[in-house]
Amino acid sequence: MNRDVDQKSGPGAFAPKRDPRLTLQPRLFELSSTHQTNDEHFERKFLEEVVSSDPCYEEALMVLGHVYTRHGEYEKGLAIDRRLVRLRPSDPTAYYNLACSHCLLGQNDDALTALEHAVSLGYRDVVHMMKDPDLASIRQDTRFRKIMSRIIAGSPANS
Repeated sequence: MNRDVDQKSGPGAFAPKRDPRLTLQPRLFELSSTHQTNDEHFERKFLEEVVSSDPCYEEALMVLGHVYTRHGEYEKGLAIDRRLVRLRPSDPTAYYNLACSHCLLGQNDDALTALEHAVSLGYRDVVHMMKDPDLASIRQDTRFRKIMSRIIAGSPANS
């Protein structure tokens, strides 16, 4: 007798036994060393491989920088942001992200310099800057307030 079938009679008498390990319920597995899901781990490894084969692939660098920052790897995120501002010297968002990385590492002077540069290149999202948790460490600095005042007044240059 085949042990892999249910032993009942009637319709479906010889249906395969259900394997309790098989389920349609999605499962989220954690990688114990990084506390990342399999998908997050895959995303990170994939992007790292893409960037290692093409160090100037800007889109992959941007996403990888966000992945590092999202997982608290601020030094790695900062390295990516530094690379991006070299690749995109006139991109205000690249400098804004650099400012955020500096803030997360407690490098407030460097953060304010990068933010000043982002604003001089045209970054103007005051609402976002006022609530972005990454910039919390500089929000009470008078230099930050001066930058915000200049944006609101419509003067992008450092004055």
